Amino acid sequence: MNQFQMLIPSLISALRVNGVFFSLFLSVNSPLQAAAEEPNWSKLTIGEAYEYALKHNSDIRTVSERLQQQEGLIVQTRAARLPSIDANAQIKRIDSQLLPAFNGQTFGAQNNWSADVTVTQTLLSGGKNSAAHERERLRLEAATFEVQSVVNSVLLSVQESFASVLLRRAQLDVRTKSTELLAEVLRNEEAKLRAGTVSDFNVLRAKVELANSQTPLIRGRNELKLSREDLRRLLGLSEDGVAIGALDVEGALTFSPRIADLEESIRTALTARPELKRLEVLVKAEESGIAIARSGFLPKVDVFGGWAVQQSPFERDIDSDPLDGWQVGARSSWNLFNSFGTVAQVDQALSQREQAKIALRQAKLDTEVETRRAVSSLIEAQELVKSSKEVVSQAEESLRRARVRFDSGVGTQLEVLDAQVALTDARSNEVSALYEYVVASARLDRALGNRPA
Repeated sequence: MNQFQMLIPSLISALRVNGVFFSLFLSVNSPLQAAAEEPNWSKLTIGEAYEYALKHNSDIRTVSERLQQQEGLIVQTRAARLPSIDANAQIKRIDSQLLPAFNGQTFGAQNNWSADVTVTQTLLSGGKNSAAHERERLRLEAATFEVQSVVNSVLLSVQESFASVLLRRAQLDVRTKSTELLAEVLRNEEAKLRAGTVSDFNVLRAKVELANSQTPLIRGRNELKLSREDLRRLLGLSEDGVAIGALDVEGALTFSPRIADLEESIRTALTARPELKRLEVLVKAEESGIAIARSGFLPKVDVFGGWAVQQSPFERDIDSDPLDGWQVGARSSWNLFNSFGTVAQVDQALSQREQAKIALRQAKLDTEVETRRAVSSLIEAQELVKSSKEVVSQAEESLRRARVRFDSGVGTQLEVLDAQVALTDARSNEVSALYEYVVASARLDRALGNRPA
């Protein structure tokens, strides 16, 4: 039993109390511990991002409302199985022409009143009431799995968006450092030009390279801004909550090798995914729907009893002594033929069950494919990270040697600039590979039915 399954009873209980369930998720483990203070939006951690999304993300809030709605339906179907108490009262005045008369003598009163209290209990409903209650109970269970699924999806999106901010920031840092190095090269070339050791061509070439570096730098700043805005949207953070431009995250893209066995991952996913559990429960709920439809073939029996008080029909004064007493009885109905309406309802219920089974089979297939892709992407990302780190080391050494050659008069400025461009590309590829690994790992967790760590 995973953490979310253990949380279901408490979740339903919390909804019954106050309709808020987010705090329950915050107590599962340390990344979602509730913070005592408002987050530092300029240094937002991944745990704080999770916590805020759980409280404010619109998808999570919507699914929580559906869960509470389903809780109301449980109470509604339970009420149909329990006694009901009805109180009725009326007072009326009728035209004297409506009073019966015999030999000139009028009977009854123009003013009359009555009141009664009746308790009714259904004895037989053809199994409809119990089946309806069971169906809504199963749908409530399915709704809790839907909550798990939506929370997993939202937190995955938050983690991807959070990692995207780290990626764009790292890429901007790489581009900024590259621009600074190119500016340094230009200053050196200008100094050498003044000393008469190089031609103005070297200075012109350095200026061109520095100018070219501005375009990716400007684009990088905008990409970082857009990634922050995407994170803001996923968190449900309005402009009133934090000013635009004030949101930034803390941390860096890191790499920790992970082993994922394909067959074991598939077995785990098919067992643990809340989407599959939800569909399995809905298949059972549709079985109850068939029982509800078939109840139309069976008789219905209610018993009732109560106390009534009314004005005597032979007393003309409205304040005369009333008549009162008890009454008990039973009501029965049995629809023997309704032009095959019940047969059609049963056919519809059978079709709905089959549709639920088809959806479950397709979801299992989708889950298996998703898991295979996630494992494959993780393996690819790990290889890219290892490869990119080696390339960065080689590019740094290449730049060092190009500078040594240039300073000694053996190499050319073009070699230095080419080596600098290669190092910039290598560093950019490294942070991209780290981002792809973080995202691939998170998507594998999602495929396995786990919450992002």
